[in-house]
Amino acid sequence: MFADAMSAAGIDKRIVIEVPWTFEGVRELAKELSKQMYGKYSLADLEPNEVDFIYDVLNNYSSSRGIHIPFPNQESLQNEITTV
Repeated sequence: MFADAMSAAGIDKRIVIEVPWTFEGVRELAKELSKQMYGKYSLADLEPNEVDFIYDVLNNYSSSRGIHIPFPNQESLQNEITTV
């Protein structure tokens, strides 16, 4: 009932308190998107195109705020590992 009323009113599930971003927080957000969009509870179960679309959703949100993080590739991940 509550969910239906909120959806009917056009109110989405945005966080209304300020919470710092963490790796785990982003992972949990991606998992929630995976559940909502594809009915998959594990990110490991996603097809490559589904991962791409979830990234696009997150990137569109951050880009609208002036932040763009390129999708990681093997080279960028290897560089990150060697600089740590």
